[in-house]
Amino acid sequence: MELNDIFMMYNTRLPVQYEIKDTSHGEDDFRQAIIAEWPDRKLVIKLASNDFSTPERVCGWRNTIEAYRELGYDCPRILPDVNGNFAGTVEFDGKSCTLFAEEFARHRIGGDESKRDGNGRYLWHDDAIRSIGRVGAAKLTIADHPSGMCLFETYSPSDETDEVFESALDFKSLMEEKYPQFGERFAAIWSAYLENMRKLEKIYSSLPRSVFQADLNPTNILVDDDNRLMGMFDFNLSGRETVLNYLFREAMVFFYEDVIFRCELDEYSAVFDRKDVAKAALESLEYNIRVMKEVYSFSEEEIEAAPLLYRYLRTFWWQPAYLLSQLEEDTQRVEEILDWCEKVLTEEIDFRSIMT
Repeated sequence: MELNDIFMMYNTRLPVQYEIKDTSHGEDDFRQAIIAEWPDRKLVIKLASNDFSTPERVCGWRNTIEAYRELGYDCPRILPDVNGNFAGTVEFDGKSCTLFAEEFARHRIGGDESKRDGNGRYLWHDDAIRSIGRVGAAKLTIADHPSGMCLFETYSPSDETDEVFESALDFKSLMEEKYPQFGERFAAIWSAYLENMRKLEKIYSSLPRSVFQADLNPTNILVDDDNRLMGMFDFNLSGRETVLNYLFREAMVFFYEDVIFRCELDEYSAVFDRKDVAKAALESLEYNIRVMKEVYSFSEEEIEAAPLLYRYLRTFWWQPAYLLSQLEEDTQRVEEILDWCEKVLTEEIDFRSIMT
């Protein structure tokens, strides 16, 4: 199918102008967004060839968007083609692609670095956290596939494990290949991590769930002229998720942003191993939980799971593995990283007092 054939699936005329944006992630994850404009409408037509963008999932994304809209968030809708289909499969550029189209967003994107408060938070930050609580409280059941942030299951058929444990396995491989002299010490850390993981997995399925957008980064946030949150877009990682995991994952991303801005750091990797910065990061996580409490009541199961989840996420989630991969036989730095991993696995954080 040619590009003009695709345009004609959404209008009886060709667009007056269009722009193609390639957002592919390697050979096995082809993605293109075509911003097409007609005199009376503007669409973002999306083509995807990967193992998670299917017509069935697009329907789940559409249902999630509509649920968010019912909660008051102005999320661009997925629109039908001229035959009334919201998603389909076409041959394009030698690939079998899932095809669908969204409205062009009415509001501007919220990633303006100058629009932050004195603590380094985007002006829409608190409302974004509250959106997690509001969607969590709604207990949506409108999609039957996991979100891109899922734990103890996989988002894509090609995944072997969830992305957090995948990062932990990367760290383990690096330690075994580059630093066997730390074998005994790391084995004890890894054993403690697995024990924590087993405890979390045992109770994880009982935690409250909803269906979330699952990617609240600044490039997906829509704001008004005063930088107030109006909505969000890009639901291609959306799906069912435990409320607690989604909050912690998004809150931890936000605290990286907050602390880096406030402490004038140059990179994410510095956040986790400087004591002053780690303290500020934990304070930011606590702040995000307290904002969440304004619209969401944590269950007893969530309060009990919080320290286990924190350790599962924080110990090895991408930063330690990234930093370890950048080292050149710096054994002192390795010891500092292992010190930090041990601290995360043993420190006592009073989540109960924060969450109640």
